[in-house]
Amino acid sequence: FTTGAKIKGGFHLLGKINPDGAIHFAEGYSTAATAHQAINQATVVCFNAGNLSPVIAEFRKKYPDNKFVICADNDQFGEVNTGLVKATEAAAKHTCSIALPVFKDLSSKPTDFNDLQLLGGDVAGQLNIAKPQEPWVFNDKLTLIQNIDRIPLPAPDNAINSIMARSVLEHPKNPYNFTIDTLERRVGKLSKRNSNWLNTLLKRKDEDTRKFHTI
Repeated sequence: FTTGAKIKGGFHLLGKINPDGAIHFAEGYSTAATAHQAINQATVVCFNAGNLSPVIAEFRKKYPDNKFVICADNDQFGEVNTGLVKATEAAAKHTCSIALPVFKDLSSKPTDFNDLQLLGGDVAGQLNIAKPQEPWVFNDKLTLIQNIDRIPLPAPDNAINSIMARSVLEHPKNPYNFTIDTLERRVGKLSKRNSNWLNTLLKRKDEDTRKFHTI
């Protein structure tokens, strides 16, 4: 990167976009180049996980009907699978499919499609079976617990926040703890960001902030 250069929304396109074809997105250049070489379709380098969503948002404005596929990094050896989390969030927000590399041998701690290629894996085959990520929305016809059970993993922030908001609204005192415990069994321990959101909710329990709770 050029020192001081703006990253958000910046991208590099490999190949030409087919108006009726799929457009693939990847964090790094090596992953994007590997995908492009394997399937010969337009592939966009987004440069980091956090930049996936801003870049895809701009492409979605211009190509509203194209199939979008995120070639996610599978950061399975870290405390947080950042690549998959950010890919899942972007996919749910912008109607994308997700292709996640699956490895037979984990001894070298592989994480992306370039690693898969180096290990002799079927990059094209895995990209071609990319699954669509359905946006998560709260279903008012289901209970809180039933809504928790249908949260996709890794859980998008909007799902976690919505469950906590409705739980606090319905059970402003201790009973909400049961729902939070159930939520953590589903999605893992709440992050500091989620915990701060919960503390904010607990301070705003009056009727005037009902909309704030029911996101």
